Amino acid sequence: MALITPHPRLVDRLRQKLDTGVLPARGPVEVRLGYGHGKPCNACERRILHSQPEYEVEDRTGFTVRFHLGCFGLWEAERGRRGLRPRAESA
Repeated sequence: MALITPHPRLVDRLRQKLDTGVLPARGPVEVRLGYGHGKPCNACERRILHSQPEYEVEDRTGFTVRFHLGCFGLWEAERGRRGLRPRAESA
């Protein structure tokens, strides 16, 4: 199975948005998964099509951001790299 590497500019854009507060850095209160509504992804700014999975992330203030499936994964990975995501508890 081949590993897919995200485009470096997308990773840089996501990191910049986390640094400037455009994307929330702290953990979400609620994450909803559904199909896109044609609105833009807050990470890459491309439309999330009706046939694509969409993550809606809401923080404590009620602020909601939308992600493509891959952009959500990048956001989660970057938050983990920065130590902003709680680690999974061991069994």
